[in-house]
Amino acid sequence: MSERESLKRDWGRLKEENEQVREENRLLKLQLEELRQNFFKKNTPQSDADDERPHPPKKRGAPLGHPGQTRPVPDHCDEQVDVELSQCPECGSHKLSACRRHEDHYQEDIILPQVNVTRFRHHFYWCQNCRKVVHGVGQGELPGRDIGPVAKSLASFLHYQMKLPYRTVRLLFRDLFHLTFSPGAAPGFDRQVRCRGDPLYETRQQGLPAQRCVHVDETGWRHEGVNHGRWCFIAPGYVVYRIDRSRGGKVVTAVLGQQRHPDQRFPGRL
Repeated sequence: MSERESLKRDWGRLKEENEQVREENRLLKLQLEELRQNFFKKNTPQSDADDERPHPPKKRGAPLGHPGQTRPVPDHCDEQVDVELSQCPECGSHKLSACRRHEDHYQEDIILPQVNVTRFRHHFYWCQNCRKVVHGVGQGELPGRDIGPVAKSLASFLHYQMKLPYRTVRLLFRDLFHLTFSPGAAPGFDRQVRCRGDPLYETRQQGLPAQRCVHVDETGWRHEGVNHGRWCFIAPGYVVYRIDRSRGGKVVTAVLGQQRHPDQRFPGRL
């Protein structure tokens, strides 16, 4: 081989290596720019020349360099399913020999509850003392009500805590639990929950005046299209709300009273 041919071959090899280095340099610049944008959370304007060059697709997920996180292993297991094989999933062969090895995979899921229909059969008795026919009330029974307390409490929770309108609550009960009720039933649930919670509310409110320190906060509240005030009274072990048309100090007097403990303090608004 002549010296000219040798130099020509070396020149071609160096040219290929130079093109490969240029391509690697371009990809490294793109990766560096992507890393910089992810780090500073800011999109920098690109020139027209950069727009014409092909960009590698962005990887979805956590930013580059972000430490990975995995879900912790559950502290209990409700059901165990042994996944065994009688046929190879790769080739279909039945010649399998069990290995002294297993791997646990934990999966958490939701089991949707179904409607539980309870029939309360009331047995009647003759009371010789009061001379009347009497019967009892079953545990968890709401006399004269077709829907139980758990469903009504959940409907109120979804409406007030999760901010779902009554119509959405009805659809959720129908589609997930297969429990239907009329459009006017959901507001009725709220009234029943409120009536049954009135004794507890009154007990908590009556215990507030005896507390040494009560924090009071007040903010605007719309009730049936009219401006009201939502008052919040907080003490150790107590959180009491009161919706009142007045936003003045007479609400505090009505709840806490005029007589105060000598060491009692009212810090005012939070």
